[in-house]
Amino acid sequence: MHVEVHRARGCAGARPPQGRPQSLSEQWWHYSRGCAAALRAGRPLTPIDVYGPVLEPGEHALLSTEIGYSRYCDTDARYSPFPLIVAGRPALMFGALAAQGVINHRRKVNAERKAAHQWRFHQTSSVIVTTDRLICSTAPHGQMSFWFDSCTEFHPDLHQWTLTLGFEEAAPVRLHGPAAPALSLWSAHGIFGHSGLSDPRLAALVS
Repeated sequence: MHVEVHRARGCAGARPPQGRPQSLSEQWWHYSRGCAAALRAGRPLTPIDVYGPVLEPGEHALLSTEIGYSRYCDTDARYSPFPLIVAGRPALMFGALAAQGVINHRRKVNAERKAAHQWRFHQTSSVIVTTDRLICSTAPHGQMSFWFDSCTEFHPDLHQWTLTLGFEEAAPVRLHGPAAPALSLWSAHGIFGHSGLSDPRLAALVS
């Protein structure tokens, strides 16, 4: 996969270099650096055609690829006590009740652990980056839109190939994989405009 050049254009001239075979991560890294250079130079964005999601007037798709996807949220894991009916000698009944208490405690702790906030719904998702949002196709929630103007937290980590975003009324989303630098760059530009290129966490792409 050569970064799906026809699906990952974004900036005029921002294409992976030709030459020796490169890993997927290297291709995406070079693509992201090329896009960063094009944005800094003020070159026009080059939209791509996408089919499926209906874009808003003035909204343009810039990139279509796949990315690792997860959400930070809790879940409804209810605790049901273990029923126990015992008939017999008092010693036997006390022993059974003690065992029941241990079992129920473990079931309760396990339910609380499962219900706690953690990264869930791990999957590989198709993602479309537009000038206004990220559009992720997920299971079991279907197509999800993460609008840049609703973003409250922006955490790119180029070293770990991850991007974490927080939103006003939605669970945080974490995207990870070779395309994460490109998604980080486009998200920074979509959220902050040209000033997003000055984020020191993106310095390795912009320098």
